[in-house]
Amino acid sequence: MGYLISKKRKASEVLLDVTALSIVGMVGIFYLLKLAFNVDIMAHFFKAIDAAVANISSSYKGHPNFSMIQSNLLSIKQMLEMTIPASLIIAVLLMVWLNYLLVYRILKTQHFNIEPLPPFDEWKMPYITGWIFIVALLYQYFTKEPNLIITNIVVLLSFGFTVGGLALIKFYLTRKLNMNSWGANLLLVFLLFFPLTSWLLAVVGIADTSLDLRKYLR
Repeated sequence: MGYLISKKRKASEVLLDVTALSIVGMVGIFYLLKLAFNVDIMAHFFKAIDAAVANISSSYKGHPNFSMIQSNLLSIKQMLEMTIPASLIIAVLLMVWLNYLLVYRILKTQHFNIEPLPPFDEWKMPYITGWIFIVALLYQYFTKEPNLIITNIVVLLSFGFTVGGLALIKFYLTRKLNMNSWGANLLLVFLLFFPLTSWLLAVVGIADTSLDLRKYLR
């Protein structure tokens, strides 16, 4: 990250490049651990998921709808296992983002010229990602069987669209309604974790990607 910053790369490029390098490094570490010490990190992930599902399932034994609950748990288990790659990528991206924010604050105190990340309320997914998302969903619909690569693409894009939806709502709250930034952030957290609105954030993000809704809110 320091090298890329010293080369005056754009903040978004630094974020993406460091994320990609971190993922490659993580995969390399997993491979070396397996090769040198016979430690399979992914197998430990799967065992942890199996143990958690087994514990939850055992607590529902005797329940009138146990068979349905068990079926739902197995579906969740399958989804968790399939989306481990996407989950790791999202985790790495968040860590790199937090590190960049920290480095930015430190370097600014040293009067080093470093480009800030765009304001959160301006974040938006690229237009092409909307079409990729639609194609991936159509592929899943017509093939019926879940595909590892397509499922992870859908999860990653859904995460991106959700973030985009949050950014658009913050734009509306702070720019149009003149709401205090802290108040807007608290409302965004509520919307993200409230079941009835959390899934709508991705829909808002997709709409913004396609229609550039900010031009109607300015």
